[in-house]
Amino acid sequence: MDKFYVYVHRKATDGSVFYVGKGSGSRLHSKASRSTFWHAIAKDSGFIPEMRSKLMSNACALSYEKALIHAIGFENLCNLTRGGNKGASGYKPDRAAVMARALRCRKPVINSDGKTYASLKEAALDMRKNGHLKATEAHISSCCKGKRHVAFGRSWSMDISSVPALIDSSKKVNEARRRFVFASNGKKFESVSAAAEWVRFTLRVKCGTSDISRCCSKKRKTCAGLEWNYV
Repeated sequence: MDKFYVYVHRKATDGSVFYVGKGSGSRLHSKASRSTFWHAIAKDSGFIPEMRSKLMSNACALSYEKALIHAIGFENLCNLTRGGNKGASGYKPDRAAVMARALRCRKPVINSDGKTYASLKEAALDMRKNGHLKATEAHISSCCKGKRHVAFGRSWSMDISSVPALIDSSKKVNEARRRFVFASNGKKFESVSAAAEWVRFTLRVKCGTSDISRCCSKKRKTCAGLEWNYV
């Protein structure tokens, strides 16, 4: 029965093909049952599914998959096999090939102490040895991507050409809390907390700091009948 097809996954960043597969139904859109290498690339670059054949028999799809992998170059893909397998169930890839791919996927990192690590895993292990028992690769990765200021008292970067400056996150938080707030009635307050306190005790309106800050961030129009802005 002709229900199989061959598809590719392209990187959303540059359009290059990083995976070739054979499937049926909605397999080309699925993220389930993919290799660690596939998930690493898809997480960093995103993926665009593309069908490369019409519906055909299983045997024809396997042959075409194998030919397409050969044409693109097995070394340029994250496929674990060279295609043509009748299902990957029970398949055990060559350990040397797996290790070689893992080394290519490693990204070196550097912290604000000037110490360089070959990978996120190596950095996390060193942090655990230095007393940060709950240190994980995710903490350091988030810092490298700018999702957090510091991890384990250090700033981190994947650009090992220069040492990242240590960001004092507590200072940034305190500076944000001290931002002046301006109300539409002309009053000016030294902080969101001071503004909220004035609303509660002067206007007798139930108000919290989040109500004022949401107005200042334009997530809410008014609070206590007034518009609010950061100065």
